Amino acid sequence: MKKSFLLMYAMVIIFTIACQPSAHQTEAVESTHSSFTTSGEDIELLKRFINSFVSGDWETYRSCLADSVYYGHNIWLNDDLAKTPSDIIVENHRLAREERWDGMSVNPDAIYEVVTDDNGNKFGHVWCQLSTLSRTTGNDISITLFGSYWIKDNKIHSEWALYDRSTLE
Repeated sequence: MKKSFLLMYAMVIIFTIACQPSAHQTEAVESTHSSFTTSGEDIELLKRFINSFVSGDWETYRSCLADSVYYGHNIWLNDDLAKTPSDIIVENHRLAREERWDGMSVNPDAIYEVVTDDNGNKFGHVWCQLSTLSRTTGNDISITLFGSYWIKDNKIHSEWALYDRSTLE
């Protein structure tokens, strides 16, 4: 019994010491200004952006964008990429949406998050499933989409979307 008590006492001391943050860990936590959220005005911006594309509400879709946007689908975005005027992006998306697909919906459990880095830059991320009907083939289509968006002043300043193009028809 005495051995069991000493063993238990030693384990309590070891776990107590092991669970204490080191000075280095505490300093790192206190010095960061980064954050992560799944709610708030930036999340609502992302939801408004995705839902307006799905519903074909191009006025609302355009209102979510800055005047020009770094824009790329299924490419690696880099510093050499030029900004594209938002009116051109909206028109391209409108044409693709209206010519290729009949109706569209987004899964209700889509994931929306915004990460703010130590410099205050905000990056929104969306994981969703878009469902539609192909106007050309009549096939049901399910598009798994990952989108990354640079958000500044409650506007989207970049769109980087990744999805499987082979599922579009």
